[in-house]
Amino acid sequence: MKVNIGNGDIKGYTTADPGLEGVHDGQCVEILAPNAVNMFHYANIQDVLKLWHSKLRVGGTLTLGGYDLVEFCKHVIRYAISKEEKNKIIAESGCFFPLDEISELVQIVGFKILKKQLNGISYVLELTRE
Repeated sequence: MKVNIGNGDIKGYTTADPGLEGVHDGQCVEILAPNAVNMFHYANIQDVLKLWHSKLRVGGTLTLGGYDLVEFCKHVIRYAISKEEKNKIIAESGCFFPLDEISELVQIVGFKILKKQLNGISYVLELTRE
């Protein structure tokens, strides 16, 4: 099963809520959540990652992304993003994780990092369950 969280409808993927209701442990070959980190409060992100880890089968992949706090702040200070974009990002975000912190956290949960990419103020991690 390929699951999409928070990206609208994507052909070939089942759109699911972040709690993956009705998805059994080890059922997913892929979870696509490239904008999901900022959906959660800082205190809850580790539990969400543990849940997603359990839903992936061994060898399955999780694409995870969010806004990098450090890069976001740099862009705000340099006026590299508009006031409107800045306010929209802040209003829609439960938390911000710098890439180094989220990288450490996913490894603590048990994921292996296959790829890290920082694009301006946002990042994407490609992870696998071993």
